[in-house]
Amino acid sequence: MKTIIIKKLKKLNVKNLSILFFLTLATVLIIQRTVFAFEYPIPWNDEVAFIAQAFALSTENTLFVWGLNQEQIVMWMPPGYMIMLAAFYKVFGYSFELTRWISSALYFMSILTILHIIKHEIKSNIILYSIVLLLMLTTFLSPYSLTIANIARMESFYFLLFTLSLLFFTKNLPGIALAIVIASATVHYNAIYFLFPASVFILWCITTNNSITIRSFELLSLCVSALVILTYLLFVANNLNSFIQDMQFQFEWKKIGEVMSGRKGWITLAALSLIPIYILFISKTFNTSMWLSLYGISFIAMALNGHNMWYSFAFQTGYMLLAISVIILLNQYKQKKIQTILIFICIPLIAQQLNYAWGKHDQFSPMLSLIKSPSQSFLNKEDINKTRKTLHTLPSGSSISFGYTGVEPFFFNTMYQAGLKWGIPGNSVTQLHPVRSMDYRVHCDSSLFPKYLFMYDWDGYPRKGEDTGCALIDLSVKKQNAK
Repeated sequence: MKTIIIKKLKKLNVKNLSILFFLTLATVLIIQRTVFAFEYPIPWNDEVAFIAQAFALSTENTLFVWGLNQEQIVMWMPPGYMIMLAAFYKVFGYSFELTRWISSALYFMSILTILHIIKHEIKSNIILYSIVLLLMLTTFLSPYSLTIANIARMESFYFLLFTLSLLFFTKNLPGIALAIVIASATVHYNAIYFLFPASVFILWCITTNNSITIRSFELLSLCVSALVILTYLLFVANNLNSFIQDMQFQFEWKKIGEVMSGRKGWITLAALSLIPIYILFISKTFNTSMWLSLYGISFIAMALNGHNMWYSFAFQTGYMLLAISVIILLNQYKQKKIQTILIFICIPLIAQQLNYAWGKHDQFSPMLSLIKSPSQSFLNKEDINKTRKTLHTLPSGSSISFGYTGVEPFFFNTMYQAGLKWGIPGNSVTQLHPVRSMDYRVHCDSSLFPKYLFMYDWDGYPRKGEDTGCALIDLSVKKQNAK
């Protein structure tokens, strides 16, 4: 009787802790979206490109956007994320706010997916379960991880896809898991890193003579993913010149950093690879800990090779998954020697996770320091509405630029309704010259713009980091004066 009561209390505690975790996470995300809606992070020029294609797809059924490239479809990213956004715009209508809410929802679902995987493995030990929940909160409530929950980039979308694939691998449904990874390549090419866990699993099955059972519905999911990839390849073939040009740009951009961040990165990955090897050594099976550790390494490899500020979440997530993979084993193996080794492995992993989650970040820390109070606005609603009204007064067919500063999505719907041709100052997002000749320039400034962005204001209308709002400049007057 006493044992039954203790078990019930443990279940109740696990349930209460899970609810508390759920409510804490949801509360923070709602505060971020409502209080710091466009203040952290501030609107970013990447959002302009992705939203522009999604908006065009929802209004004109095309991914071609004159504002991004005057001649051809921009192909620097696969279109999966833009297609998903366009579907939401078709149903709910367009707004910049909706777009960021979608990212928050996807981020939230990704974390709940990880929680579902872990809860099944460790719910019998309330102390370890509590530690895991705290570790997850320090990871996903980090200001650097929260950025992907409040920005119109594809990180939150592929984060959900990758965590779902992890879930299906742990549920012994490798066909569905692999199908998700393959199809996610149409959202971002980072999917390639998550073929690594699947490859290790297949290699292990071959070397140990373990068979892989693929059920009929798993085979169907693999066929669907193959069809998705084939459709994307046909899309690429139909826009091959644009694809080649944009990929050249992407590879040139990636050259700013070494492959896997150089020697240190390779050493890090080699050292971390010892963890799944040890897990396999003591467990003799491809269990949940094995999958978590391999996915952790994949996330870290993605971040090391990405050279991108938005990949900060992947470092934290990677070290968190590795630490949790070890904590699960602590719950399963009671031998003192094994537990000592596991604790010795776990401590530096948690230390690294905390460092990436709460240490100084060169790109994000300046943005955080500019926020003086929760009531501070990037652009106040009066300025946005005033600018929208001004845009409606311009002649239909006029061309207009905002300097590719990230504020454009506030006005996409207005410009569409007014019949205006929006465009970036350069020829395309991947090619500066020839520079465009526009009719109007809208100059928007805010004290929340970090100074390191000002170097990109090359078109003669630099930001100063002042709360002056938006001002319309008639470029035709300037051209006449120049003559």
